[in-house]
Amino acid sequence: MPKDVIQFLLSLPFWDGKSSFSRENLRAVLSTLGNPEKKVKAVHIAGTNGKGSTAAMIESILYSAGYKTGLFISPHLERLTERIRINKEEARLSDIEEAVCLIQNTIQKSGKQLSFFEYITAVGFVIFAEKEVDFAILETGLGGTLDATNLCNSVISVITTVSLEHQHILGKTLKEIAQNKAGIIKEKTTVVSGVLEKEAKEVIEQKALEKKAKAYQLSKDFFYYPTDKSYIYKTLSGEEFMFSTPLKGKHQAHNASLAITTAKILGVDKTVILKGLSNTYWPGRLEEVVYKERKIILDCAHNLEAVQAIVSYFLGKNQKLSLLFGVCADKNWQEIILTLQEIVENFFFVNIPSKRGLPSAELHNFAKENGLDSVFNFTDNYQLAITKALEFSNPILVCGSVYLVGAVRELLSA
Repeated sequence: MPKDVIQFLLSLPFWDGKSSFSRENLRAVLSTLGNPEKKVKAVHIAGTNGKGSTAAMIESILYSAGYKTGLFISPHLERLTERIRINKEEARLSDIEEAVCLIQNTIQKSGKQLSFFEYITAVGFVIFAEKEVDFAILETGLGGTLDATNLCNSVISVITTVSLEHQHILGKTLKEIAQNKAGIIKEKTTVVSGVLEKEAKEVIEQKALEKKAKAYQLSKDFFYYPTDKSYIYKTLSGEEFMFSTPLKGKHQAHNASLAITTAKILGVDKTVILKGLSNTYWPGRLEEVVYKERKIILDCAHNLEAVQAIVSYFLGKNQKLSLLFGVCADKNWQEIILTLQEIVENFFFVNIPSKRGLPSAELHNFAKENGLDSVFNFTDNYQLAITKALEFSNPILVCGSVYLVGAVRELLSA
């Protein structure tokens, strides 16, 4: 077994974004391990945005209902161990070490090699089976159909939203992307969909028919409405109750409605659902932290749809911000910056801690070329960027990349 398991896992090859997907090596390794992925009932979640928040809400509700829960998410904010949780607690290092030992022995005997994501997915499956969780809540890594998590034994599939993303991988159109995400729907199971775009919604409905899966569609089978300080959840049968969530933004009410519907399908009582929602904790989602007596807001929004949700939230507060921003090069970053200028007065551009990152100089040049005045480039110096941002009176927003939010969050808590 490797001496430092975390470093070993992080040293594994990441998918290069070019070679074709194949789960055959992972399938072979799991088969040799006795198919741990088949031993646990899963709630499987795909979608462009809201996967992690929805997963955290479902986890909290099922835990409140007395179930033993497993949670698998990606990517992590600060620690690799965040990716795997048992009963709302990060997996113990000793459990990860034991799982890696089993997997590594199998790989050495078979010669099958796994990518980082395949390997950490296998670790999750092994731990969940070993701990005999009642439900594993799994977030897809990319798309759905060929994602490593899609080898799971799902009883409910949840598709949060569908918008244009990773088009060089998932498909150029909304329809193609929806088809990829709908690939998580299993034969004669249940699917809960929050997808509202007509073209994508029709794809999911058709896939559910093909798979003989029972479909629950937002704005058709269940609904939510805003009130002054909370929301109302309603079903076609006439059931209606108020709910709220500690996660900020109306987009989180969307995610909560999916979590509520999933829990109801699993037979969870309304009182327990509300308790679980109220106990949900999910950092990096409009998370407010205080640093040197100033408010800094951390949000993992990294695509246009997610950024639009942030803009809507702050427009409702009539607030102008300073922005610390970095982004992956494959995102629609030009449109993201132009969208953010509605709520941002001062831009502080940085590199993100990822090989996929766009150089901050390109962000800076684009902003200047498009008439944005208060623009700064701090490359890799997050501390200096924050110090400069503190010279302005605006609240500070950090967004654009999960990697950036994780790095800044760690810096602020040091």
